[in-house]
Amino acid sequence: MFAWQLFRGQYHLLRAGICHRDIKPQNLLVDENTGLLKIGDFGSSAFEPRKSPQPSYHVTRYYRPPELLLGSKVYGCEVDIWSSGCVFGEMLRGSVLFPGKSTMNQIEVSYLNLYLDLLPGKK
Repeated sequence: MFAWQLFRGQYHLLRAGICHRDIKPQNLLVDENTGLLKIGDFGSSAFEPRKSPQPSYHVTRYYRPPELLLGSKVYGCEVDIWSSGCVFGEMLRGSVLFPGKSTMNQIEVSYLNLYLDLLPGKK
């Protein structure tokens, strides 16, 4: 139910042209009486529905998409989709999906978890 609410909330933000740019568990608020999830902390957000040059990246490392880890400064709201997917994976797993200790290590951890199984001969 929480994942559905997260993706639904993100859908509404995207329709309004709002990029949150810091989707992570700490920015998701849940009412314990109703189970209603709200997206909070819009300090890094911007009205930028299209990809555009950014002065810096805002996404917390564990939830940062590969293109930002590799240094891209041109991005849009799609960074929130990756972040939400990481949060969903964390909900299923019960721990951080890609726990990198640095930006370089984050790239390695993401690669090992996502792409290594796609190599020929890997079982």
